[in-house]
Amino acid sequence: MLTQKVVELLIQAARVVLSAQPDSTLTPSQWMALRFIARANTFSRTLSGFAAYQATTRGTASQTIKSLERGGFLEREKSARDARSSVFRLTNRGLSVLNDDPMLVLVEAVDTLDERTKSQLRDSIRRVLANVTSGQNRMPVGCCRECLFFLTRRRRSACGAGSKIGFCKATGLPVEDTELDLLCVRFQQSVS
Repeated sequence: MLTQKVVELLIQAARVVLSAQPDSTLTPSQWMALRFIARANTFSRTLSGFAAYQATTRGTASQTIKSLERGGFLEREKSARDARSSVFRLTNRGLSVLNDDPMLVLVEAVDTLDERTKSQLRDSIRRVLANVTSGQNRMPVGCCRECLFFLTRRRRSACGAGSKIGFCKATGLPVEDTELDLLCVRFQQSVS
């Protein structure tokens, strides 16, 4: 009975967010895309990255992204790492509409919890999602700081002392400090 109550509460929380759409021109998928682009690292802000995050096809993800581009919420740029790929970024309009994101009500409610409870809730929901998505073609998404593939390396300098830099084993690329807490589609939960 407790399990069913927990699931009902999760669904009710999701319904509160989905029913409180301040900008009726945006669909739940478009809100999801804007949130993802705002929170994803450079490597993940691609069509494939969004499709993996939303567990949908590239075609469906493409339609969502194109509608946000037409609406002036997103811009497409050629990837500096792969000229065949595009990276998306929020426009000023996209950033502005996120200030009215219906999910902020839920963010503020969770923020009232103490740090230990928030960590336990995060970890519990991750386990639930892992169980729900096992056997499906869906990758977990998380941030570099918590990822199994993230390493810290010491950069050598001419004087012998060195600074630390982040490095991703999955991509083979350095990770900037500004991207450590952003979402990545190559994420794998590190074992604590």
